[in-house]
Amino acid sequence: MDESTTFDVEKVVEEFMLRRVDVVKVNVSPEERSRRNPVSANMNTALSMISEGLVCSLCDDDYFYPTWFAAASRHFEEHPDHQAAFGILNYSKDPEMRMSPLTQWGRRFFYHPVTDPFCKLDHTQVVHRVFNPPYRWPEEFDKIKEPDGYYFREIAKDHAFHPIQELAVVKREHEKALRWNVKAIEDGTLEASRE
Repeated sequence: MDESTTFDVEKVVEEFMLRRVDVVKVNVSPEERSRRNPVSANMNTALSMISEGLVCSLCDDDYFYPTWFAAASRHFEEHPDHQAAFGILNYSKDPEMRMSPLTQWGRRFFYHPVTDPFCKLDHTQVVHRVFNPPYRWPEEFDKIKEPDGYYFREIAKDHAFHPIQELAVVKREHEKALRWNVKAIEDGTLEASRE
């Protein structure tokens, strides 16, 4: 989901030589950004386009570990009754996105199924089966700080989130992260600082 980038995402995707990647461009004006959560809107659009398989999400400032997809796929094959799972999230404050050491501060993981995922699990570490109909991310602006929490709370009404003891993702902590810039999103001044 290409949400108002200032460069040609399709050209970047081509460099990876992936077999099948659909780039969906969603241009969001500053006015629209101040009325609804574009991350949630993008996720809902993407979820409406998926018909089978597993779902995970990643923002442009984070990255998955190369073994994560195989580990997640294996987990769901071995546990056909599991509908949602999560791996180890590792935080990094390094501007070059090098992995920070796995310390208690630098990671997020639970060794048991999570039934109340709000503010416990991050969207980057979660993987779940395709739901039909899909659960929806909240698009209301007042839920912009924790949209994944509200989304996971809906899923958790029906399904627990199961641990996969594998490194899933590095999440970069930086000053341009949307959760630190709600006021700038609301008044339309964030555009100039977007990556």
